[in-house]
Amino acid sequence: TSGFSPGSGTTVGVTTNPYSLTGLSASTTYDYYIKAICAPGDSSSWTGPFTFTTPCAALIPPQLEDFASGFPPNTCWDQADDGTPLTGPASLGTSSWITDGFGNVGTTGAVKINLFTTGINDWILTPQYDLSTGGPYQIEFDFGVFQYTTNNNGSLPKTLGPDDVVEVLISRDNGSSWNVLKVYDSSYVTAAGGNHETITLNNDTGTVQFAIWASEGTQASTIQDVDVMIDNFEIVIIPCQQPTALGASNITASSADLFWTSGGNETDWEIQYGISGFVLGNGTIDSVNSNPYSLTGLSGSSSYDYYVKAICAPGDSSSWAGPITFTTLISCPEPNGLSATTTSASSADLSWTAGGTETAWDLQYGNSGFVLGNGTIDSVSSNPYSLTGLSPSTSYDVYIKGICAPGDSSSWAGPFTFVTSCAPGTSQSISSCNTYLWNNNSYDSSGVYIDTLQANNGCDSVVTLNLTINNPVIIQDVEVSCDSVFIWNGNPLYSSGIYLDTLQAVNTCDSVVKLSLTLNYTSSSLTTQTICEGDSIKFGSGTYSIAGLYSDTLQSGIGCDSISTLDLIVTELIVSIDTSQLNLVADISGGMGPYNYFWNNGDTTSNITPVSNGLYSVFIKDANGCLSNTATYNFIFNTTDLISNLKDILNIYPNPNNGQFIITNSEPINEIFITDLQGKSVYTNKNLNINSLDIELHNLEKGMYLVNILTNNGMNIKTVVIH
Repeated sequence: TSGFSPGSGTTVGVTTNPYSLTGLSASTTYDYYIKAICAPGDSSSWTGPFTFTTPCAALIPPQLEDFASGFPPNTCWDQADDGTPLTGPASLGTSSWITDGFGNVGTTGAVKINLFTTGINDWILTPQYDLSTGGPYQIEFDFGVFQYTTNNNGSLPKTLGPDDVVEVLISRDNGSSWNVLKVYDSSYVTAAGGNHETITLNNDTGTVQFAIWASEGTQASTIQDVDVMIDNFEIVIIPCQQPTALGASNITASSADLFWTSGGNETDWEIQYGISGFVLGNGTIDSVNSNPYSLTGLSGSSSYDYYVKAICAPGDSSSWAGPITFTTLISCPEPNGLSATTTSASSADLSWTAGGTETAWDLQYGNSGFVLGNGTIDSVSSNPYSLTGLSPSTSYDVYIKGICAPGDSSSWAGPFTFVTSCAPGTSQSISSCNTYLWNNNSYDSSGVYIDTLQANNGCDSVVTLNLTINNPVIIQDVEVSCDSVFIWNGNPLYSSGIYLDTLQAVNTCDSVVKLSLTLNYTSSSLTTQTICEGDSIKFGSGTYSIAGLYSDTLQSGIGCDSISTLDLIVTELIVSIDTSQLNLVADISGGMGPYNYFWNNGDTTSNITPVSNGLYSVFIKDANGCLSNTATYNFIFNTTDLISNLKDILNIYPNPNNGQFIITNSEPINEIFITDLQGKSVYTNKNLNINSLDIELHNLEKGMYLVNILTNNGMNIKTVVIH
């Protein structure tokens, strides 16, 4: 030991450098000397002494330190300044921890640190403890935060400042690293006289060391000036030990049997459980007195954590053991083995293997790649099931889930992909005249034709055409006549030539009649013909509507030449209304009397006397049947007895025509009716509200007709000639 006299110590001859000296006592200071042995009988003098101290041996619990001998109470306890739990202590041997009375009562028997000055980060370092035998163990100590002593108020409980913290730490690797066991901060509440703290060490079985680290933080406290107190630090066996070997068996979709090994001879326990990852303290707690214990009411296909603690006596329980994780079974398993046994262009027969005993399923399908949830859903109760209404040559995805009970269904299984067959070929029957264009090919004879339509999806289509060609018939008709006119199909022909007419057929392939006409007429004739203005007459090979002489010579190989002369007289009949008096007088220019007057109010005299405001119109028919224009006036009674003149705004074209013509008016037309000269209606159209209308009058006799229109301004009348 330190201070021995050379020659009285233990001498050891060695041949290695360095040399391991064993058999020493813990926590003891030793001196040693050394000399060289150069040869037998030849050695150096002793050099020394050199001094070292062996560390404290790890203490075997139970162990109590009451700090009655002050702080540090012995050389196995230490203190340190600065550093953090992450880095460990910085400077050993000094700190702001000092001896004082617990709760500021007295001045000895406890350890305290004052947290007020910025930058304090100081440590209490315990001896090492050997937890390899006995146990499991727990730490117990008295702890409190009290008012800094002023005016004898140091026993008042206080709270730590907002950035103050005290942590209880453990090192399991001889001080190389530190782990947090307990944290005390501004939320910690000190009872009057202080608190007794317990920290269990259920899983620690080796050599460990503890530390208490106190920090003022980086902000100086302007409110909290507190003393943190520690006393009666001891390591003892846990009186009510936690259960071990936790497990779960007989797991179903809604239950599990939980089991464990008792820590002692206790017969009561508490189980706390919840969905995996729940925070201890927030779970569901069951108090039980059986091991194993059947936990029920669980959800299928769910992962649970559970903890268990022993209840040794009222107020005496172990710490929580756990968690142990188990997963319940699926309550409604997925169907499997989905396949399409038969497919066509528009359907597929689907079959599968039920996941359990279910007899109902949901199928969800759509074009391949569709997002689950956006497909079409069929609820089915048969297996296999025929899926219909599909598109040809299309790739489909299908999912399936089992319906085990109301509100209990499996997850979707799939997708399974299948492709429908190509669409079958098509056939069509067509009748056509002359030729028929089909798939860019022209056909002029009846027959059966086949074509193949290529598709990008590989489903080429074969199409068949049953074609019937109905060729039109051409009928030849050769006629020679010495007359000046030849009537053919109801039409007068005045000259030789080739004439064509079409005979309509029910098969739409009309026949063409070809007339080769020869007129051989040499006689001379003079024909005087009077027509009305706007009419025309067909003479020979021409049509005439202007007054004059017209001749036509028809030569014939058989000597039937003829010369015909037409003296054409055109009668122009113009009517106007004289409004110089209070009555209306129809003035006529041209034509041949006697004249017939047609007023829109039904009068047939040359003059009328208006009896009310409104439109008055008149047209004239002369002795030759020629019709005049229609004159129209808007008669208005007023304070000055004036008559307003309405301009003729009605147009008909072409006029004359073959029964097809257009009526236009500058004002919207409400109603149209057309009559012959005897007043017989041949056309009526009401509720129009238009400015233009196409008229088609078929099967009417040739002649003059009256077109009557009604607008918001009144009635307007105009003649039309059909030939």
